[in-house]
Amino acid sequence: MSDSMRMKIQQAIALCQDHARAGTELPYALFAAGRLNLLLGDASAALGWYARGLRHLFDGESCVSESVLEDEVDWTKRIYRGMKKPPSGHNWIERLINLDRSFRPGNAAAARDAVSPGTTTEKRVLIVAGGAAGMDDATLEKVRPCLEQALKNFSGTVICGGTKVGIPGCVGELAAELEFAGHKQFELVGYIPEALPQDMPKDERYDRFVVVSGDSRFSPEQILRTWEDLQREGITPDQVKVIGFGGGRVATAEFHVALALGASVAVVAGSGGGADAIIADPVWNGVSALLALPLDAASAQAFVSAPTLEHTPEELEVMAQAFHAHYVRDNPSKLPENMRAWEKLADTYKKANIEQARHAVEILRAAGFDVRPATDSSEAIASFQTSEYKAAVERMAELEHGRWNLERLRDGWRFGPVRDNAKKIHNCLVAWKDLPEEIREYDRNSVRAFPEILAQAKLEIVRS
Repeated sequence: MSDSMRMKIQQAIALCQDHARAGTELPYALFAAGRLNLLLGDASAALGWYARGLRHLFDGESCVSESVLEDEVDWTKRIYRGMKKPPSGHNWIERLINLDRSFRPGNAAAARDAVSPGTTTEKRVLIVAGGAAGMDDATLEKVRPCLEQALKNFSGTVICGGTKVGIPGCVGELAAELEFAGHKQFELVGYIPEALPQDMPKDERYDRFVVVSGDSRFSPEQILRTWEDLQREGITPDQVKVIGFGGGRVATAEFHVALALGASVAVVAGSGGGADAIIADPVWNGVSALLALPLDAASAQAFVSAPTLEHTPEELEVMAQAFHAHYVRDNPSKLPENMRAWEKLADTYKKANIEQARHAVEILRAAGFDVRPATDSSEAIASFQTSEYKAAVERMAELEHGRWNLERLRDGWRFGPVRDNAKKIHNCLVAWKDLPEEIREYDRNSVRAFPEILAQAKLEIVRS
């Protein structure tokens, strides 16, 4: 391809990007950018554009028929017709489209029904994506507490890169430490190419490996194979979470593919590379499943965790109203819209209180307590106000702030230095260590109220 032709294609990609940013000609502009990147021989970049187009096509905002995908598959096949050896990754787009279709609600249900008897589909999967050889030691040291807290509180299957360097190596190290301490609750699986680079040896601390043929390097090949395996096991994207730290083109492809298929993706802001890049990318801005987590261990734990106790809707409503009443009582100077009576409270604030109630038991258990139906036993803790519980209150307050961070992010809020409720921008979406002391006290007051609030739902707190 001549330099002038390459320049014209790059200009056309820039035009598609302008349309995508403006929200016009979607999803056609996104698919066109994908086609153009294929012509340039950049299959990884093409995969990202197609992923964004698929996300738009199936997120309920598009009125374009799914039949448009037939044209895309036909086109990707046609441009390589007649070649003795198509370029690496020539079939990635078709595989992504087929995966996306298989995970549509009706097809996903059929896939679950087709799983052999005795196979559970309630499995939880955590994919850890991030920098390997390119991640420096200083960044790795910063993100390690987030990884440690996330893995410590996760049960299910963890999938990562399988090597001894960077994020994959840190995952292997933490898994070994948890196993030695008797706290490991997950199987660690590494997806690796047939030939590993010399500077990226296999990490034998992983429980098992899937060797992916067809590529001699790390690429989207392993990512697509991961999702194809999950699909065959009857696992759907709502059972999968992806947490990302830095990373390059492969990690970026991990984020793109997961978002296209409907999984939740949390990338840790400030970890560099692909994580920071996708947060700043206006083409992906506004995708609800993409969360920009602060560099905060409690927020990472909140992302991977699931509530450990199922409450009835009635119990949740009682506790949520009690949390709101406590907040109103303790914060008389707050803005009026979040201080209204429950019946007149905006949905975003009702949801916040319900989420707080849903996770209260999990936070208590993480701090060494348990919750049970009320018995009026002398073992029950009536108050967390005494100095005896000061350390526990501090730990629970930090976890509560991490939970709040995640709940706000999922509701569409984003960090900004100046709070703007209309635009859903909040200046407190930061790590616990970066919160002003007066805001930390709000979280402490919330967890100190746990005994009183749970009592209203006929539950009591005891030491584990």
